Amino acid sequence: MNKDDWSDLAAQWVVSEVPDQTALRSRLRRYRMWSRLSLAGELLGTLAALLLAAWAWPRQPELRPWLIAACVVVVAWQLGYLLIRQRYRLFGIPAGGLVGMIHAEMRRLKSVLAILWFGLAGGLLMVPLAMVTIPVDYHDRLFLGLMIMAAGYVPYVVLRSWQVVRRIRNLRAERDQLAG
Repeated sequence: MNKDDWSDLAAQWVVSEVPDQTALRSRLRRYRMWSRLSLAGELLGTLAALLLAAWAWPRQPELRPWLIAACVVVVAWQLGYLLIRQRYRLFGIPAGGLVGMIHAEMRRLKSVLAILWFGLAGGLLMVPLAMVTIPVDYHDRLFLGLMIMAAGYVPYVVLRSWQVVRRIRNLRAERDQLAG
């Protein structure tokens, strides 16, 4: 090789995209932080629901069938969320450099979509269960509570799903750009 060939090779190496290690570490920290916060939030929500049921147990004995059913469903749903996390391989540290990090982030975002829609389906399934287990005297409050939840959660699911799908598209473009 002559001197010009080495110069050309050096110029190509400088222009080539090498993942920035600082940025990669930052993305990895963010990924791990959001995964942990999300899991902690889910577990705290489950604990809060169970504690609320325990608090209501002695105060409203007429709601005990509903409290039992709701606790069983809450625990089952949390197990479902954990299975979704396992399905999308969210436990552990992603490997494979920047492209592996992008794939891990895409899996995390897909799990967010699955969890959002799984939660919405679960909420819909709770309605007939509530109608059967809650005394008729409480049905007016049940209906009001359902309307309030639907007015808040359904638009949230739609908006959040739109954001997640946009982010996945951006990550695919970034991955394709890195792949060449």
